[in-house]
Amino acid sequence: MTTTNPSVLRRIGSIFFLFITWPVRRWRVVAIILICLVVVYTVVDQMLLRQLAAQREQIRAAGGAVEFADLHLPKLKPEENAAIPYRHAAALLASIHASRNAEKAVERLNTVAPCTCGDDSGQEQAGAAFTEQDWKEIGEHVAASQAALEMVKEGCALKGCQFSNIESPEALVADPGAFLPDLTLVRSLARESATRAMWESHNGNVEGALQWVTLGLHLSNGLESEPFMIAGLVRVACAGHALNALQAVLCEHDAASAWLEQLARELTHVADRRLIAMTFQGERCYSAASYTNMSLHGGPGRPFMTLNQIKMNEFSGWIVDAALQNDIQQRNAAYKTIEVDAARMSRLYALAKLLAPALLRATDAFEYNIAQTNLAEIAVALKRYKKEAGSYPEELSLLVPKHIKELPLDTFSGIPYPYKQVGQGFKIYSVGRNQVDDGGVRKDRTHGDIVWCAKN
Repeated sequence: MTTTNPSVLRRIGSIFFLFITWPVRRWRVVAIILICLVVVYTVVDQMLLRQLAAQREQIRAAGGAVEFADLHLPKLKPEENAAIPYRHAAALLASIHASRNAEKAVERLNTVAPCTCGDDSGQEQAGAAFTEQDWKEIGEHVAASQAALEMVKEGCALKGCQFSNIESPEALVADPGAFLPDLTLVRSLARESATRAMWESHNGNVEGALQWVTLGLHLSNGLESEPFMIAGLVRVACAGHALNALQAVLCEHDAASAWLEQLARELTHVADRRLIAMTFQGERCYSAASYTNMSLHGGPGRPFMTLNQIKMNEFSGWIVDAALQNDIQQRNAAYKTIEVDAARMSRLYALAKLLAPALLRATDAFEYNIAQTNLAEIAVALKRYKKEAGSYPEELSLLVPKHIKELPLDTFSGIPYPYKQVGQGFKIYSVGRNQVDDGGVRKDRTHGDIVWCAKN
């Protein structure tokens, strides 16, 4: 058994005592060090605050927004706000006790391919693989949701929709998830509208079907007064439900010119790139309000937060500039540059580095939605052309300018959307996220093309 030498213990104790009493014995040195640290902290803090203030002024001078007041959003009166009837409609939907089979049928109706033709023979089409029992279940669900959808109609007739209280940034920052349930209910209402549209189409009521598609698009467009990233993503999801329903309706049916013209107006609004810019500017305003709330009382972490706020303002500005870029090749190159810069951010920008990937994924969702909407715009123009000429055109250029103002380019490739006649119908498509032309074959949201087709 070994024992520790007492002299060694005394030596260790002596060293420890000297170490812990050093600040007391050298208090002047410690005081000087602390004063220097405080001076350095104050100088850095003030320099970053001035840099942030100057950056905000530059953003405003360029027409951007750094506070919610800068967005100049409309102030809706209670009687003008669709949020109230939407909440009532959602409450009615929640009270519906649909069977498990009906829920499965409705879910599948809104997720399978809206229309298949040509090379898409392997895809399940909405309605194609549904039995009479499935349609009976869906019909019962539609009947049960009738009262709720009538309330949605009432809401869509109002001036706009605002769930969040943008006039009180403090309340938003204190409870950022307060209006998330409301956004979820809007998406559920959009799904119900799409279900009703496809149900009406199945029963041959094309006018009724297009009425519900238009209502779904209006639901999506109504969220433009919510300047938040999550609201923008819900807006895209609502538009996706409506676009799937529209394709299912127009796959086998023609439509009256009046309805096609109304759809064209709604689709133009859905594809407006300024909505992407407003979404990111709104997110920047929310970030600024959060920063102000957290840094109001100073603290040792404020320089770090200020530094990250400066980087996030810069980053969101890059995305806004890229989204509004008219040249698609330059836009895609800008997105790629932003992605690379985000990956290379210093650890000093830990918060910005954490949020950057989510913002980039959001831009991808917005671009996907614009591609879908562009295809819908062209499809509606093709239907309008056929209404007059009796058949589809040999090439898309014949649609301009009577049936569509100008032909949009593929938001992913920068070239015209490929178009071909298939039997008595047509197929148009985008090359999709992977920017590989698969000949108009769907695979999934990451691989394969984004396809729109009609059988007649």
